[in-house]
Amino acid sequence: MSNRESTRERILRTAISLFAQKGFHKVTMREIAKECGIKGASIYHHFPSKDSILAEGIGAMVSGIEPPLENTDALMEFVDTNDLRTVLLFNSDDYKRTFSNDPMMSDIVRIVVMEMQTDLALRETIKNIMLDKPRQTWAIIFQRLMDTGRIRIVEASTLADEFVLHGLGMFMEHFLLREEFSIQSFLIIVDDLLNRRLDLYQKLLEV
Repeated sequence: MSNRESTRERILRTAISLFAQKGFHKVTMREIAKECGIKGASIYHHFPSKDSILAEGIGAMVSGIEPPLENTDALMEFVDTNDLRTVLLFNSDDYKRTFSNDPMMSDIVRIVVMEMQTDLALRETIKNIMLDKPRQTWAIIFQRLMDTGRIRIVEASTLADEFVLHGLGMFMEHFLLREEFSIQSFLIIVDDLLNRRLDLYQKLLEV
């Protein structure tokens, strides 16, 4: 890794940590540079603004959790070649890997939760990532399972809504309603609830 790359990474991680501690709008570029041990002006060689730093951090999170809706053929092949429980766990490993392998992700989640209350553009982005695209993806998955006779016939979009909203509810409950949280504690809770939920889904849906 080059010095430029290592400096950029240090700026990103330092800024994300400061944003999480103090709030995005209370942190200055000069403060980030000072915390990184670099000259104030040199930070702009790596990032033009605080917004670009935050965008890169959120982008790192998004790239790990966004469902691959664009590749429908690969999604259909996944559904057709795996058992129901494996299908219902679709993308869960990506979430776990993204959040457990990088401690910065916990700070990014904290920032997103704080900032999307007032940042309408950010709120729309997160809504698209965590609600709209997953709904589309799961509607496709459930419809395929019904078309191939593997689960009972129900309304695919309604089933997708219930499936996605339950997961989103767990996420928001943990990160919005609890005073103290961590990615690790969240993953433990998710594993427990998800396994019990999958047992229920298999009993209710399998033909």
